[in-house]
Amino acid sequence: MRTAPYPVAHLGALRPGFLSALLALLTAASPVAAGDAVFSHDGSRVYLNDASPGTLAVIGLPEGRRSRLPLPPPLAESGELDAIDRSRTGSLLLLAQNTLWEFEPETAHLEKRYAVAAPVQLTAFAHDPVTGGILLMQAGSEEPGVELRWMPSGSASTQRVFNRRCPFLRNPTFTPDGRLLFSHEGDLWLGSLAQDPDSEPSRQILNAHRHAPLALRETGLGTPSQIGVRGMAVAGDWLYVQLCRMGGSGWGETLRIKAPAPGAGDDPPKDTAESRTRMLQIFGSLEPLGDNGGQPALCASRDGRLVFFLGEGRNAFLIEDGKPPASLGGAR
Repeated sequence: MRTAPYPVAHLGALRPGFLSALLALLTAASPVAAGDAVFSHDGSRVYLNDASPGTLAVIGLPEGRRSRLPLPPPLAESGELDAIDRSRTGSLLLLAQNTLWEFEPETAHLEKRYAVAAPVQLTAFAHDPVTGGILLMQAGSEEPGVELRWMPSGSASTQRVFNRRCPFLRNPTFTPDGRLLFSHEGDLWLGSLAQDPDSEPSRQILNAHRHAPLALRETGLGTPSQIGVRGMAVAGDWLYVQLCRMGGSGWGETLRIKAPAPGAGDDPPKDTAESRTRMLQIFGSLEPLGDNGGQPALCASRDGRLVFFLGEGRNAFLIEDGKPPASLGGAR
């Protein structure tokens, strides 16, 4: 965490919600929320959130042709988007100004799915392609850290998610088989949500463990150079990861490691020997794909054949069937 500009003891007089939001900001891997790009349902194009209010960038594949998709009001009037994802049916899920919208590009139909009021902030979300439910991340409530809420498919109400030891998890992403990936203190975590059978009212429980210690951490007098996990996507046998500078914007790197097989690695290691075996397998498979620069973005197609990411200089890259990245040129 960055050094506080005044004694930390002074923070005790502030509202707990304000302190939670401040700590979440200082431990961020980037000022832009996760979910900057998503494939269309058929994999023929990528929708890119490039911080242009009122529109989405559209990249047609495989040629990489560029166009823009206007967003309908009132979404177009909400300013920059915070996150983007795709639902099971192919519609786009868009987060802006503490409101989650569902948008159908073909018909321009727009529907409000969820909203919060100040001082609570809706900071990120992730859509589960298996159940159709949505995991929501909120900051600024009376609870310390980030508050997690679960919205089941077809429901307008949410359930609390009990999260005991990861108060500042970020960048949630569901795998194609419904497991949950997220970052915490820059490292990559793997887990799942489970219904608590003994809770009234109903709640979910986050069961997760650190899957790979990918963060590069340091301390010193100079500008922070540490980087941590910011974006994740599973495609085929690979788990793609983007790391970005923690506590700021700018450079980082994109890499891939072997994706955990279905049902494998769901439980934490039982001892250091098992942890060593897992880490050797993970880092033995690690393959660097290039540097990041400026705003990164990463997503995988629904069938797992294609991966899109932004690299250094906002150059766009496409990976097909696990092959080396092919350049699509600049993203603007």
